[in-house]
Amino acid sequence: MLVLVIEKFKGGHAAQVYMRLRKRGRMLPEGVRYVGSWVDMEFTRCYQLMECADSAHLNIWADQWADLIDFEFVPVRTGTEAFAIAADWESVKHLNSTPQPFKPRQWTRQHGSVASEHVIQSDESWFDAAISMPGEQARLVGGAPSRKGAESIAMHQLNAIEHRKCTSACDAIWTLTSGD
Repeated sequence: MLVLVIEKFKGGHAAQVYMRLRKRGRMLPEGVRYVGSWVDMEFTRCYQLMECADSAHLNIWADQWADLIDFEFVPVRTGTEAFAIAADWESVKHLNSTPQPFKPRQWTRQHGSVASEHVIQSDESWFDAAISMPGEQARLVGGAPSRKGAESIAMHQLNAIEHRKCTSACDAIWTLTSGD
C-alpha cells in the first residue's frame, strides 16, 4: 500500500531533523520502502510517499523520530488506480440508469403587493434571479451557479427598490412554481 506521510517538524527543529538524517539515515524498518519526499519552503513540513504492506511498520519508524516530528499517515492510491475505479463507477452508472432529461424549475417568493422574487433554473448548473413588480413582466437581475446565490441577488435587488423589511404579507419561504 502507498501511504502519504505528512511530517510536521516540532518547534522549528528542521536542523536537528536533517542532522539526525545525515547521521543515521531514514531508519526505515524492514517492509517499508521510501518512494520520494517534498519539503515546504519554510522547512516546517515534509511530505513523504512510502510503500509498505503493513502500516504498523510506519509506527515503528515514526517512534524513532517522535521527539522531533509529529506524523500523519494518509493511505493513498495512484492516479491510474483512481482513474480505473472512477471509470468503473461511470460504467455502472450508465448501465443501471437512463439519464433523465433536465427539467427547468422556477421558485417564487411573494412580497405582498410590492414585488415578487423569482429564481429560475434553466439548466443543471445555473440559476437566474428575477424581480417582478405588479402588472409588469419579470426582469432578470443577475445569475449565480447556486440557488442560494441567485436568492441573494434577488434579495439585494429587492432591497434596492426599498423593500427592506418583510411584513406578514410577505412569503417567508420560496415556493416551487414550475418544474418538479
